[in-house]
Amino acid sequence: MTYINDDKITIIGAGSWGTAIAKVIAENNPVLTIKLWARGKSVINLINETRENSLYLPGVKLPSNVIVTNNLKYSLEESNIVLLATPSKAVYDTSLRIEKYISVNSHLGYLSKGFCRVNNEILTISDTITKAIPFLEGRVAAIYGPSHAEEVGDGFQTCITVAGIFRETREVFVKLLSCSYIGCRETDDIKGVELGGALKNPAAIAVGMISILPRCGDNLSGALISEAFKEILKICSLFNVREETLFDISGLGDLITTSLSDLSRNRRFGKDIAEQIVQTGKSIGLYDKLLMRFRPDTVLEKMSQRFNYLAEGAYAIEPIIELADKANISIPVYKSLYEILLNKRDPELLIQTVKNPERFEEIFESSRIQVSKRKRGMEKARGTIFKNIIVSNALARMTENDDFKKKILDTKSSILNNIVNEDSINYKHNREFIEKECTLFKQIDNRNFERVLEDICKLYVEETCDNFNYIAFKLFVKYVKLINLKNILYLKSYGKRMFGNNIKISGHLKIVQKIINTSHVVYVSTYRSYYDFAYIGMAIDKYRLHVPRFFVDKCIINSRFKRYFLKLMGGYVIDTNRLYNPIYREITETYLSTLIEHGVQVLFFPELEISKDGKIGKIDQDFPSLIMKSLYKNSEEIALIPIEVSYYQRPLVNNNDSTKVLTVKNVLNNRARVNFSDPIITSDLLNTDKFISHITDIINLKWKTDSYIFPHYIFCRIIRENNYELAMDDARKAIEHFLQHLNMEKRYKAKSILKKGIEFIEKNNIGQQRDGRIIIMKKDDIDYYSNLITYN
Repeated sequence: MTYINDDKITIIGAGSWGTAIAKVIAENNPVLTIKLWARGKSVINLINETRENSLYLPGVKLPSNVIVTNNLKYSLEESNIVLLATPSKAVYDTSLRIEKYISVNSHLGYLSKGFCRVNNEILTISDTITKAIPFLEGRVAAIYGPSHAEEVGDGFQTCITVAGIFRETREVFVKLLSCSYIGCRETDDIKGVELGGALKNPAAIAVGMISILPRCGDNLSGALISEAFKEILKICSLFNVREETLFDISGLGDLITTSLSDLSRNRRFGKDIAEQIVQTGKSIGLYDKLLMRFRPDTVLEKMSQRFNYLAEGAYAIEPIIELADKANISIPVYKSLYEILLNKRDPELLIQTVKNPERFEEIFESSRIQVSKRKRGMEKARGTIFKNIIVSNALARMTENDDFKKKILDTKSSILNNIVNEDSINYKHNREFIEKECTLFKQIDNRNFERVLEDICKLYVEETCDNFNYIAFKLFVKYVKLINLKNILYLKSYGKRMFGNNIKISGHLKIVQKIINTSHVVYVSTYRSYYDFAYIGMAIDKYRLHVPRFFVDKCIINSRFKRYFLKLMGGYVIDTNRLYNPIYREITETYLSTLIEHGVQVLFFPELEISKDGKIGKIDQDFPSLIMKSLYKNSEEIALIPIEVSYYQRPLVNNNDSTKVLTVKNVLNNRARVNFSDPIITSDLLNTDKFISHITDIINLKWKTDSYIFPHYIFCRIIRENNYELAMDDARKAIEHFLQHLNMEKRYKAKSILKKGIEFIEKNNIGQQRDGRIIIMKKDDIDYYSNLITYN
């Protein structure tokens, strides 16, 4: 028996390690009273009734001199030797609680491994205890090493390190713990010991993870442990620890044991997470995704708890990344693990990083995120069923932003002025909505901000949401086909009778038909006419694709009936003139993201404004940002399908033209080509720094290269390049040269372009032939058709 002057020992924390240590001390010091403090009554009742902590250390019997209590004051009475065995996350709060019950002569040992965050500062365990109990400075000791609680509880041979600044404190715990099967080493390098113990846990999670991944085994595990140890040395260099400490049992020894043993909770955590990814395609479930939004710091903790065991590495990974980032230290293995666990990167990132750590940035940039196939069943859902969710999510985002309230109150007057000025001119039929909106903005102030903000959100949601009814959509398609019948029989665009179709559909429809079964689909179309959705809707109906909720610009709504019917067939109404209003913009973005996240297909025009000059407009940057957030939040694949709508004649732009009324009937008096481009699989491109520019560039490229070019576009382009006047003798040669320049000789014939081009400009009074030359009267029309050729 080891002689200890104190006859009472206190252990705070009745988990597996605290229980195992209580058994060791009690068995080897039968005259001592070991008070084991436990938080839960279930643990206390189990041990008192069965002398076994079957929840955390089953099969290990505790001696009768171990007393279990949940009374903190009682547990610490007359005890000058205290062992702290709580999770690292609880160390600071527990230390604050015990401070008033322990004496200045006490020695405190701790078994907890990891880091603590105190007032936004990352601290080691020893620094945390000293901060909470200043009078114990120097009288704390780390008890670390390769020591599974299960083996210690069964009396397996074990070697541990007792580290502390004061020799007296170290010797107290060495005497207390040394026995026939436990050997203790001493060191004063407490920082080196506790850092080695904290840093090895996330590495063990990573090793456990790759042990489950396909074609990964001991070979890669050995490489990972080696790379992780290099990164441990880098991080420890920030704390001026002795390198030999890290090569000892509490560093390298503990790293190897924790990484490779099936008794390791951290290794098991990594395996469980990897199995979840393999089975479901993602590491974070619905509950975790919700938690990530409001309490991102607790996600890994909750994941660990749900597996019914404690993995300290789950707590440690975030502080490690933060420490490295502040010191500008590269730790690719730990960073890849962090990205897989919290940012949903594909586990392949970890594999490739271990093999090529020096190429981490390049590997990370090209890595995918964890995604699963979309859930079916919401294809026919109408936006109105999500109204409460949209309002709640939008409010949460706006009220979480401290600057948002100030921004709204500061710009309240200008928002009101814009509402009155815009709406009084354009939306006389919608006075009730305008009056409610103005009244609410007049009411909003510091005292009632959140209440009125919620009312404004509800008003905007009601105005925006579709009320999709599949039957109404089918009726609309039949109506469009009916009024379009005369255009099929007599195409005004040609000026002669013929049987044909004024709407032609092209592209990779078979690929689109397959992708809708595996991904959330968002159609992203060029924006040429306010009624593009009519042509696209007929194309989607023809190929029996799921009907998307489609963008309707408010400017074409001139009656309540029209608004009601467009919403019924799946239209959501966006007032592009109102997007300057931060509340309105937030509602529209939340509406779109909510539909996408629930698997409802969407048709969106990311240029937001129709093209007035034929050029492809700038994509609103909030759109790719919205896709990125939805992809991260939902972890289900999103496929963007670019659509290009090309018109034979310049489409009507607005309904203020006194000679032409903007109706579906008049819009259909045209010829159109609707092309579906190859889908863009967003998870292939996801990178928080470059995703937005990648998506924007790819959509633009597909629009430019896949848009159909009518022959007269080319003719108008050549005329513009010749200063709007072209000699007939030179025209054919100029067309041939242009076709050669763009490698379009196989698609178009110069003779045909010349003939059709002249017919088009003469028929539409754009220009005429005179004295062997083509003279242009309407240069803006020539410019418009020229700009529709998007090749450089």
